[in-house]
Amino acid sequence: MVSYAPRRIPFSVNIKRTNPDEFSLTLSSVRNYTCIQYCAIAIDQLKKQSGYQPERKANRTLLDTINLISTWKSEGSQINVTDDQQQHEEIFDFQTLPASEQELIHKIKRNESLLVPFGVYMEVRNIDGLQDNDIVSMFVALVYSKYGRIEIKEYFIETLSGIIYPLTRMFEAGVEPLHLDNPSPGQQQPQLDHNASPLQQQLCIVCQTHPVTRTILPCKHACLCKICYFRIKDDICPICRSPILSFFVLRDESFLPRTEDEERDDISRDIRRMGWWEFVKAVWNAG
Repeated sequence: MVSYAPRRIPFSVNIKRTNPDEFSLTLSSVRNYTCIQYCAIAIDQLKKQSGYQPERKANRTLLDTINLISTWKSEGSQINVTDDQQQHEEIFDFQTLPASEQELIHKIKRNESLLVPFGVYMEVRNIDGLQDNDIVSMFVALVYSKYGRIEIKEYFIETLSGIIYPLTRMFEAGVEPLHLDNPSPGQQQPQLDHNASPLQQQLCIVCQTHPVTRTILPCKHACLCKICYFRIKDDICPICRSPILSFFVLRDESFLPRTEDEERDDISRDIRRMGWWEFVKAVWNAG
């Protein structure tokens, strides 16, 4: 059986705050990247390009497609990453948009338009050392909820080889939420965040203790927490048994214990930063 090494999507996006006039996103990346804001996006056109044959190279790049189907975009922001997963706050201020765009956004909010109101595009700036199936860009579509707040609706990712994966269907592919309000004696209480979305409140299919934090690619099954992702054998999805090529982080994982793989990654980064001999001396002195 062929075993595929999982590849991490280099970006993560979380909504930090929202109010009637502006909202902000917390963006993270493991590489230096470019960030662009978009407004009034005909997202169905992007779905048509990427959804039917996701394993084939798209006719246009993800960026070119978004530029064609959006009515407004910001200047690109160049974000430099100095630490692994450095966070950056990106603010969407409605008042700075042209008057025509503000009116269009109001129409979308009143359900008078099928366009997606906002989106954010992230693209790594240096592809040195990356392979064809590494993810180099991501687009996140943002919509108004029924309560008038901004929420993340859909994701699209693009590999170095030019394949665009729509991640909309991953929300339909996950397991059903488990309700354990009265756990049996000795069973750990699930660590659910009741302010999270319904998908984020689903429990890991393996441990049934921690919330689902990762969606497996390319099968798009949202079924694992970070800990169990590293524990599963043979790098295959526990639901459909297909090979795992990568994963997508659905929510912040800082509340989960660190895994052995993360500890090894930290040691590898320290060795690269300090040099092998300096690292050995630091360990010796610490002991």
